[in-house]
This record gives sequence, structure tokens and C-alpha cells, in this order.
Amino acid sequence: MRALLLLPLIALAACGSDPVVVRSTQHQIVMPEESMFNCPTVDTLPHSRTLTDVQVARLLVQLYQNNTTCKNSITALREFLEKAKATAEAGNNREQQR
Repeated sequence: MRALLLLPLIALAACGSDPVVVRSTQHQIVMPEESMFNCPTVDTLPHSRTLTDVQVARLLVQLYQNNTTCKNSITALREFLEKAKATAEAGNNREQQR
């Protein structure tokens, strides 16, 4: 009989304790768009012995334009990844504060 009287008291004491907080870690993989990986190349270079001055100038212009396009793509990719990192860190900080 005493056991039946003590059981509700023990159950009430257990309910009065602090709640247990369970934390979980979530990993997110951020993949940039395929258009951000734009670095054009010159697949085959012409023979240097047969090039004219105009062909050399066109090749230099093409290489310069390819370099500029690639540099812009890398800069956009870096900005995208920095923004994704900042967003993920802000989300982690919010989760830790809970």
C-alpha cells in the first residue's frame, strides 16, 4: 500500500525537473549553379611559324577575353560561397542560442 502512495509522489518529482534539450547538427551542402563555372579555354593553339600579325592579335584578344570571363566567374563563385558560409554560420549561431 505504501508503494502505491509513493509512486505518484515520485512521478510528480520527475515532472518538476528541468526539461532536457536535445540538439542535433545539420549539415548543408551548397552547390553553386553550373553557370558560375565558366572559364573558357583555347583548345588548340595555331602553329606559331605560320601566324600573321593579325592572327596573333586575335589570339591575344581571345585569351584576354577568356581570362576576364574566368576571373569574373571565380569572383562570383567566391562571393556566392562566402554568402553561403555566412548564412550557415548564422543558422548555427541561432541553433546554439536555443
